[in-house]
Amino acid sequence: MSLKPPAAMAQRTLSFFAIPFIVAIGFLVYANSFSAEFHFDDNAAIIENFAIRDVRNIPEIWQSFNTRFLTMLSFALNYSVGKLNVGGYHLVNTSLHIFCGLCVFWFVSLIFKTPALRKSFLFPRSFYIAVFSAIIFMVHPVQTQAVVYIAQRAALLASLFYLLTLNLYLKWRLTNRLLFYRLALATAILGMFSKEMTFTLPLALFLCDFFFFELSKEGLKKQLRLLTPFFLTLLIIPLTLASDTSPHSLFNLGHEVSLMQFNALYVLTEMNVLCTYLRLLFLPINQNLDYDYPLSPGFFSLGTFPCFLILAGIVIWAARIFRRQRIFSFCIAWFFLAVSVEAVVCALVSRDMLYEHYLYLPMVGFSIFISTLVLGYLKDKRVVLSVAVMCVVTLSYLTYQRTKIWRDPITLWKDTLCKSPYKPRCYINLGVAYNRNGEPERAIHCYYKAIEVYLMQAGTLPRSGSSAFARKDLTEEPLLLDPDLIDGYCRWHLMNSAVKNNRRIKKEYQHFFSRRNLTLWYTNLAAAYGNKKDYAQEIKYSQKALELDSHNALAMSNLGLAYAHQGDYAKAFEELTRALALNPHLSQTYNNFGFLHTQQKDYQKARAYFEKAIELNPRNQQAHDNLIFIDNILKSL
Repeated sequence: MSLKPPAAMAQRTLSFFAIPFIVAIGFLVYANSFSAEFHFDDNAAIIENFAIRDVRNIPEIWQSFNTRFLTMLSFALNYSVGKLNVGGYHLVNTSLHIFCGLCVFWFVSLIFKTPALRKSFLFPRSFYIAVFSAIIFMVHPVQTQAVVYIAQRAALLASLFYLLTLNLYLKWRLTNRLLFYRLALATAILGMFSKEMTFTLPLALFLCDFFFFELSKEGLKKQLRLLTPFFLTLLIIPLTLASDTSPHSLFNLGHEVSLMQFNALYVLTEMNVLCTYLRLLFLPINQNLDYDYPLSPGFFSLGTFPCFLILAGIVIWAARIFRRQRIFSFCIAWFFLAVSVEAVVCALVSRDMLYEHYLYLPMVGFSIFISTLVLGYLKDKRVVLSVAVMCVVTLSYLTYQRTKIWRDPITLWKDTLCKSPYKPRCYINLGVAYNRNGEPERAIHCYYKAIEVYLMQAGTLPRSGSSAFARKDLTEEPLLLDPDLIDGYCRWHLMNSAVKNNRRIKKEYQHFFSRRNLTLWYTNLAAAYGNKKDYAQEIKYSQKALELDSHNALAMSNLGLAYAHQGDYAKAFEELTRALALNPHLSQTYNNFGFLHTQQKDYQKARAYFEKAIELNPRNQQAHDNLIFIDNILKSL
């Protein structure tokens, strides 16, 4: 018993029902993500990004992240409609994800109309393969990070333009209508301003020509000429990165890329990472927001050499089956091409090696591979249906469960910390979440754990004679190290880390980011002690943060608030004024100024400052509470 190919009319009818079915599945699977909070880079990209506060201010939006201009513009549109209402941002992300899923459906439908696959034995099942591919793409749990992590809208937008370009190009190749060619070129340009991963798009177009159209040598030369405008779009990303010199740039990606250096160990580690990606595709368990990925010790190490053999075997197999099972060969080529930009940049910039949202576009190849395997090579209709339903239900359940973890920062970072217990950043982010939730004691615990793990990993604290530092159980109470001791060891580490790690990155670059991390730690610790009403400690740690970075506006603001609590209004006014001069957009400073004026019984001024704090950050709950308090006082006067 086998699946019968739908007739042309029947297929159009099925498509009419398939599209809303795909859309419904997408919204159902991500239904519980709409109330998930802002996380991680969302703070810099959205909450504190004042460039997006006015959608008409195109120059500032451009300067905030020029290579992802369209992503920033979409955030500005979101903000103009719903301010910082997180549900609106999730609605857009989920909608983009569903549009990408529909593009996968269209893409698979088109490639089965090409000369290479039109006469394939798979063609009769092409409609079902297209539908199943789109569903697998949408419900796979690895996609949750790109969809629920709002800042990763860049991956969604770039993938949408990537797939639209391929679909329009294939439509042009199949119909020879010039309009589709022009539209494909337009969407390719739009993709280049969404995320840097679209750099491989012209090669993907060539890949489609090579795999799905029977080209002679002359035909190949002709197609390469026709692809020339697409290859010229490759200039957009490097030229845009080169112009990324604005001090208002969010992540200063241009500067980061300019410091790229070849490091063989990072390149070898990327082979391990690729195998981890393959494992996540086939077995999506133990997902993690922030992987603590170990650096490869060498090519012949126990982890790296087997990964090399696996990857080499896959590439050789793809080459051997090119003529007989071309679609499988294409899926493998797609995976390596789609993940290549992120892999190369991670290896050369020496940053975090693995993020699950890097798999968003490679998932297209995987979904087609699995769909073709299940629907094309299983003959019995009941077996096909059983396997397909089991795959969709299992993946949908895992996705639904994974999105629950993204509900709030505490849930997310506790989960991340369980999987990356030796990564200091996880402790810091969990501490920030606890402090915002009004749990300063737990926040302080996390901050001390962060610095303890950081110093242990850096090897800057003596281990001999200290059994405490040989502990493996990092859930124990942290060492409440003397801050002067911490500062001394960290300063030693800052001076020696570049030599110790034998990296060729500029000393000042590494020094800056190491110093920034330590400054952030002191600033966060000061805020937690402030919430605990231990103002002496808040002053102490704010001052230590300012010793490392005298332009830290948040530390100054914390310091001013602590002085206000102690009744030293002159010092409070001085520190808050300095903080405001350094960063006139910091909501917390206006809230602290409001508190100072409340203490001085100048309620009208206090009210104005609280209103300004809310205007700058509508999610500043402290400012909202203070404004209600002041309004009650004014009513009673």
